[in-house]
Amino acid sequence: MRQHTPHTVKYLADPEGRTRYRRRQEVIPVATKAFAESTGFPIGRAILGGVVGSVVMAMWAMMIAAGMGMGAWAPVQLIAIVWYGPAAMMHLSGGVIVAGLMTHMMMGAMLGIILALAFRIISAIASGRARLVWGIGYGIIVWILSQFVILPGVDPMMASHMPPWAFAMGHMMFGLVAAAFLLTHPVAQSAARAAATRAS
Repeated sequence: MRQHTPHTVKYLADPEGRTRYRRRQEVIPVATKAFAESTGFPIGRAILGGVVGSVVMAMWAMMIAAGMGMGAWAPVQLIAIVWYGPAAMMHLSGGVIVAGLMTHMMMGAMLGIILALAFRIISAIASGRARLVWGIGYGIIVWILSQFVILPGVDPMMASHMPPWAFAMGHMMFGLVAAAFLLTHPVAQSAARAAATRAS
């Protein structure tokens, strides 16, 4: 059940406030669907695939961290260092967990959109199997940039504490899942049918 703040509860007590609140909750999915239908760009699936892919990657990283004796929440804490500094590794709190998970999922959503854009630009990526392979390759590219370019400057502890092989596997899982969410969109299906027609 959704928990509301006292301000929100007071806001919802007013009939007009409830109407505005309901419309505000409806505007995002409606706008997303309208954007997808008008442009043919599967932004909703791109975001969802990126978020789900980031969750799968986080679960993998937590399993590896637990096996290494770092503690299952260590990957989340390492991400939260961006906001809390090294203190995130010393004290596990709800704020650290939320900050780490939300940061990870937001990055996943952004990377999912970028992957969908790549599929849209590179029209040769039409078949489902090709998209899955390209998704894994995309994950490897993101891993290389993260481990050796971005994280050493932004979050060096994350770059040094996660074994490169495990980090690479996690990113490959992310790319595979994110790509899988882009297989059933009508645009992808029509592109696959067009490619099959040209091949025949």
